Amino acid sequence: MASDNMISAMRRRVPWHVGQKILAENGLPRSMGWDRTVKSIAENALSAEQEALATNAMKEHILCGEKLVQFFSLSRDDVASLRAAALALPIPESEFQKAYPSLLAEADLRKAPNIPTLVARENGEDGVGLIFASVRVVTVREELNVGDLGDEAADALSDFDEVVGVRNIRLQALDVVWIPHEGASVDTRTDYPKGMHSDVAYVAADRLREAFNAAVGYEALVMPENLFPLINSMYRDKDEGHVVELGFGTTTKSLKDEKMRGRNSDLRKEPYHIGGKGNLQTEIEPFRISVAWDRSIGPKRTSTPELSIHGNSRIGLSDNPIITAAIVRRCMGLADFEHVRSRVNKHLAAIAE
Repeated sequence: MASDNMISAMRRRVPWHVGQKILAENGLPRSMGWDRTVKSIAENALSAEQEALATNAMKEHILCGEKLVQFFSLSRDDVASLRAAALALPIPESEFQKAYPSLLAEADLRKAPNIPTLVARENGEDGVGLIFASVRVVTVREELNVGDLGDEAADALSDFDEVVGVRNIRLQALDVVWIPHEGASVDTRTDYPKGMHSDVAYVAADRLREAFNAAVGYEALVMPENLFPLINSMYRDKDEGHVVELGFGTTTKSLKDEKMRGRNSDLRKEPYHIGGKGNLQTEIEPFRISVAWDRSIGPKRTSTPELSIHGNSRIGLSDNPIITAAIVRRCMGLADFEHVRSRVNKHLAAIAE
């Protein structure tokens, strides 16, 4: 089986708004969008040093980029035992393993397994990551331009306001179980690119946990943390990043979904939001939130990792609201993800007290 070169592989899993920052940070060539960047690099091959930088950037994105994340609280002794077991695991030979950290060519994914397969172990400064590969099918809905379908089709479809095509796309997922060197929390990070249905991601997260437990030989990870209390905790903390989206209910029986256009703006300070709350007799009841942070990565460059906890009014108004996963996007690398992870741990610890 063939595999992509590193830049082409990055193109398949890294959104351009993140990818262009990664390329700039590593001094790698870039153009206007992935298509032109890949074409330019194909015409002017990377040096050995640039290849090494691209490979490292790819590994970091595999460990933390565009993930559905679940947190598992354990004792420090259990985490230490789990880390020792993870470090001792053999990595079986497979086509996924041979290609890592690149990806199998898209044409070869039809023959690749959809069961998580251990393909690599990354032992870094902050922890140990076990990487499991599998094939995942994503359904993509795209609006079609009727004019491109020919006169006969255009006439037949003239009564429709829009025509939507559905494509099933095979993706190579690289999911991660992360065991830190310090602390008492292990997390699973399931690939969750834009367009993937949340049900698919949650099933994949369950399969990842089961594959990891089978690999270490016991039920190490059982029940993920309930993250619903984080929504209110982070919203109330005015120094915690920028709230860029908030879904909430009110005692006047209305439901609101508010979003900020810019990642540097904070919904907590938005006049309409403040004014609306001021007219209520009681506090709002948040059930969905997205928080973004500004992290300086160099002169005039900023990274904006984002955490989302997506509930709905049904969950929010239930007697025991539970959300077992968060979505982490826009991470350039491990430093971004560790920042988000530290904020989650801080609030979970405060809630537990």
